[in-house]
Amino acid sequence: MLGEGPASASDHGSGTQQSLWAPGDFGHFDLLSRIAGGGMAEVFLARCIHDFSSAAGSYVVVKRILPRLAGRPDLVALFEQEARILERLHHPNIIRFLECGRSEGLPYIAMERVRQ
Repeated sequence: MLGEGPASASDHGSGTQQSLWAPGDFGHFDLLSRIAGGGMAEVFLARCIHDFSSAAGSYVVVKRILPRLAGRPDLVALFEQEARILERLHHPNIIRFLECGRSEGLPYIAMERVRQ
């Protein structure tokens, strides 16, 4: 849920690719840990560091395109389409969209953090 503390190591999935990320600021967020990664994007636990959607200080999930793919307009378009679709979906069983944008040249989607 929004506002809860960081996840434990057992909450983190294991991605199949190495990521060249380091904890720190990324747009409106402070990236805390990498949760998972795939062929096109990676997902991070983050804390909001700027006020938007009343989420400042809350823990969220940030999905961003892999840096090596940011120069591929076709893949960036797919990623941005995913963000537009998620933004339109509203249902108790679907993760809540917070925002999308670009930081450091990388498209991202910020979503609520869900804990099991």
